[in-house]
Amino acid sequence: MGKWLEEIDSILITESQQPTCLLIKGKLYFLRKNFELAIELLSSIQESSLKNEKRRRELLILKSKLYFELNKPEKAFSLLEEEGNKESPQSYLFWVQWIRFKIMQGEYEKGREKIQNLTQKYGNHLPCLALLQLLSSRILLRLGEYKEGFQKAKQAGQIFYQLGELAYLHESWLIEANILKEQYRWEESLPLLKRAYSLALLLEEPSYIWKTLTLLGEIEYLLGEKKKGSSHLLEAIFLANQEREPEGLCELLMILGKIHLHRKDISRAEVLMRKARELSKEKNIPYLLARVDFLSAQVGRLLGDESIEEALRERALRTFHDLGNRKEFCEVLLDKLTRRKEKGIYSESGFLKKFKDALTKLEIPYLLQEFQKLEENE
Repeated sequence: MGKWLEEIDSILITESQQPTCLLIKGKLYFLRKNFELAIELLSSIQESSLKNEKRRRELLILKSKLYFELNKPEKAFSLLEEEGNKESPQSYLFWVQWIRFKIMQGEYEKGREKIQNLTQKYGNHLPCLALLQLLSSRILLRLGEYKEGFQKAKQAGQIFYQLGELAYLHESWLIEANILKEQYRWEESLPLLKRAYSLALLLEEPSYIWKTLTLLGEIEYLLGEKKKGSSHLLEAIFLANQEREPEGLCELLMILGKIHLHRKDISRAEVLMRKARELSKEKNIPYLLARVDFLSAQVGRLLGDESIEEALRERALRTFHDLGNRKEFCEVLLDKLTRRKEKGIYSESGFLKKFKDALTKLEIPYLLQEFQKLEENE
């Protein structure tokens, strides 16, 4: 990538070509995670000098991403809101990015509200409708509303297939596979992931490849194909590390941490979770931080540090509750009740009934079975 930047600098360009070249350089610096230099370059471009409306939109959305990475979300939202409120056939694309940021921040209800408003406005515009369904499925995945989330991801994928939007089709398949994984329906997710991997290779986009390999490797490992799963996870780590993508690396480290926890390899699990915590703080995504907390609590348990275990588990429980992550909240609460039972501390029947009702609504048989084991002993 450094070579490309040098080549751009060495090209003799006309004055009219300069804004486009600066935009390309800004994108390359963004990919290299050199956010300060990227925003400096992009801020020097006069919007009016970009004659192509698509280029102008690309510039502004990239600037919003840079503001978000530089921990200036208010600037990102302000820019996107200003452009999204303009009467333009493509202004919904600014709101699409706005919703993506809201999902990252855990503000799911604000995202849903905006999706509803945009659906009323652009309901007959197929590309917009598909993107809104895709984002809606991502929110529903986080909220544990899996049946509706799966349907929306599938519907979005069908539209993207018709439109030839293969990158978005790939994203919809990954959301479908993630929903199946969260429901412990691993066998069903495997053919979908293999299809997604073939598409990622066709698109030749590294981020699509390692994101697919991450999920594929985890599912293969869970299904007992440990050698194949480990190979795919290692390949994903190599690619994500090259891309310098902290969120993806954090996800991978958590998966590997879980694997070492199951093996009772405490020292490796501890190192992996410590690194995952550093990366999750760098991104400052509440959902990610809470997942790291819960896995770190399990490391604390194996180390015999009860105070650390309880503190981290309680923090994860609070975060998942506040975000509305129902499935994750139930998993952590089930773990807490199991630990209490091991110490001879039993919960009152009214509370257990409410918890059972919540688990029933999730429609995840595995979690309900785990609760019933606990209930029998209680």
